[in-house]
Amino acid sequence: MVDLSVNIVNQRLQINLSTLPDGCRTVVLYLPDGNQLAHHFGGYEMINSAVNLNNLPKLINEFVQYLGDYEDRKENTLKGYRNRLLQFTAWLRRNPKRDPAESCTWVAYYASLKRRKLSEYTRKGHYHILKRFGDWLIRMGYFCAHPLADVSPPKLPKEREPKAIFGEHIRAMLTAVDDVRDRAILLFFRDTGCRATEALSLTWGDVQLDEGKAKVRGKGEKERPLYFKPVTRQALKIYRETVSHKKSDPVWWSKKGPMTYDGLYKVFKRIAEKVDIGDENFNPHAWRHAFGRDTTIAGIPTAQLQDLLGHTSIEVTKIYTQFNSAELQEAHDRYSPVEGDIDILPSLDSHTPNMGNEEQ
Repeated sequence: MVDLSVNIVNQRLQINLSTLPDGCRTVVLYLPDGNQLAHHFGGYEMINSAVNLNNLPKLINEFVQYLGDYEDRKENTLKGYRNRLLQFTAWLRRNPKRDPAESCTWVAYYASLKRRKLSEYTRKGHYHILKRFGDWLIRMGYFCAHPLADVSPPKLPKEREPKAIFGEHIRAMLTAVDDVRDRAILLFFRDTGCRATEALSLTWGDVQLDEGKAKVRGKGEKERPLYFKPVTRQALKIYRETVSHKKSDPVWWSKKGPMTYDGLYKVFKRIAEKVDIGDENFNPHAWRHAFGRDTTIAGIPTAQLQDLLGHTSIEVTKIYTQFNSAELQEAHDRYSPVEGDIDILPSLDSHTPNMGNEEQ
């Protein structure tokens, strides 16, 4: 007979296992729903029958709802979480002998992502979402330990190619757009460098057309101003006359109502396909990166760019000021000081090339 101390505190059952007899290596808890939780001294075992292939979509929905309710995650973020976790579910269906309640299954799935030769950034995204899902399963009592506890996240390269859309692609899209709303959208993103979520949350009450500015709520609901030039102001005025524009009305509309991120993305995608950009960056975030790149080229101080983009850290802003190799070469061709020194050199054309016969 084992004497255990049992208490209920804040609707939680607390069991004192400190007085277990010598030789006891495993404790098994039998739960009211028929599941079991086992603790092995020196390690955990997950034997929760609720985590199975049939029940996994339900658990994923509950997890995503938790992120929306308790962490106030945005719609597009929630969609990304759900889609990647449903990829895990699809993989399990293709591998029916794998049990999602076992740690080795999670490790095998993550290993399959590495074999697909996904980029480090994509794999890091999968790892982060699986990690958060596992943490939630532990919080809800489904797991005793995280199934990826022994798996390290991928190391990201120190150097990364910029996400910005190419300047010629921006000009091509602006030239090709013929819809009043779509022209206003492209010019607004080109002129402000705002986030997609910020643009979609704008109401006409937030926009001061005559003053060429608007106020948006960025990450953490922090409010900041956006500024735009007369060409953008004019495009917005023309567009405003085509939609309901009371102060409480959203600025951007689709045929079905207020525009969502999917609708916004399709605007950019449709115009990009029209000018045959292909798989190059063209989405709203690529235009935000281009704003950072091009204002930097124009000479804006990084600290001011940080405020315009709404970054809390200047290190994040520096990511938006990166250039690809072609842009760096073009900048070198334009700014290298060697051209100013050529007049002091003797004519290179008058020299006979050395064929390697010089004295040793």
